[in-house]
Amino acid sequence: MSVEEGITCLSELLYNQNDVSMRMWNFYGIIIDLIVNNRGILDEYTHAVCVPLINFMSKNPEQFRNANFGN
Repeated sequence: MSVEEGITCLSELLYNQNDVSMRMWNFYGIIIDLIVNNRGILDEYTHAVCVPLINFMSKNPEQFRNANFGN
């Protein structure tokens, strides 16, 4: 339940910001790592985690396209 609440908070923070800060982009990297490396934490919350991912893309599409997220 706390995972879903955390995802909801992240979604609302992103939605209500005018711009995405670098701190918030760190959460993007964490979410992608959890999904890509199949850590099992977000398996039940795939539907919920799509909301912040879409918010990242829609809030700053240029930064999303050109961002360097490391490995």
